Amino acid sequence: MTNAQTAVEVVDWRRRVFALYEAVRRADSPEEAHGLWRIERDELLLRHPATPLLPQDRALFEGLPIASYDPAWRFELPILDTDPATFEFATGTDGIVPFERVGVVEIPDVGSLDVWRLASYGGGLFVPVRDDSAGQSGGTYGGGRYLIDTIKGADLGADPRRGTLVLDFNFAYNPSCAYDPAAPMRPLRYAINVTLDGCCHHEAGLPPDEESMRFWTAELQRADALLYGRVTYDMMRAAWRRPDSGVWPDWMEEWETPFAETIDRLPKYVVSATLDAVDWNADLVRGDLAEAVRRLKDQPGEGLSVGGVALPAALADLGLIDEYLFVVHPVVAGHGPRLLDGVHERLRLELVERREFRSGAVAQRYRPAEVLPA
Repeated sequence: MTNAQTAVEVVDWRRRVFALYEAVRRADSPEEAHGLWRIERDELLLRHPATPLLPQDRALFEGLPIASYDPAWRFELPILDTDPATFEFATGTDGIVPFERVGVVEIPDVGSLDVWRLASYGGGLFVPVRDDSAGQSGGTYGGGRYLIDTIKGADLGADPRRGTLVLDFNFAYNPSCAYDPAAPMRPLRYAINVTLDGCCHHEAGLPPDEESMRFWTAELQRADALLYGRVTYDMMRAAWRRPDSGVWPDWMEEWETPFAETIDRLPKYVVSATLDAVDWNADLVRGDLAEAVRRLKDQPGEGLSVGGVALPAALADLGLIDEYLFVVHPVVAGHGPRLLDGVHERLRLELVERREFRSGAVAQRYRPAEVLPA
């Protein structure tokens, strides 16, 4: 098959998707629209030459398992202002795709979702969603699903005068990579607070405030699992595990609760040769570190987040960290554990994002720089 033929097939797939969502928006009722959407998507996946289904899966395909329409999950909501943010998504077909956050939507009795704009050719709005069952046995796809991706036609409607979007969770769908085991590895991200002199003890920097906790909550939401060493696991478990009563302690501020809820429910992997068992949604990682972490990265999903001091240094030496996020506090500690202390090889990093906080702290996001041969 020639590249030109493949390109034309993808163009036809996009044309069919745009036409489908046009019909969805014109339907007499959301229920009718949903029925049409289910039928046409099954037809595309089964018969179109650009289907993401592998040949062996197509032979057994009997339709996607989609629940009956529930009108309680349809909303038309305003896009609310929020702090600016950016992220870059590594795709299997389009390379690195940049996004910028343009606002949030508040889902009644559920929570908030970020609204992203594609910050490259064509623009477009993008609203991903990831529920508690993502990546779990019998749950939804580990990398999350999409509600809106207008650059590819997935558009349920909007009112530009009111600044609202139609979000209907009945139309949430998997990205194409969910059907392809050869999808790119999920990235491993290292994020930590650090003082001006490189101390990364958890009590060395400024105390958390509402702005910083919103930031760290958003960072956690980019991950579908956490990777800790024993010391960091014990510390985070003691601080953020939900009490048996189900009620967060009185000392916790209201603005800390979203972070606590997010970290509590995320799956965790603990690298330890001394622990016999772990809890708090955690599994032990034993054996060869490089091999074990590569297996975790090979699993589908949006990303892994690693914390701590010693474990990230070992992973950096192995070349397994894809992104570094340092929130630098305007404090000189004078003592304590140092950032990436013990790394044996010089790391060359490229700054990809910088953000200043009202407290004076600065978030600096880096990727490993490509080193060209001499």
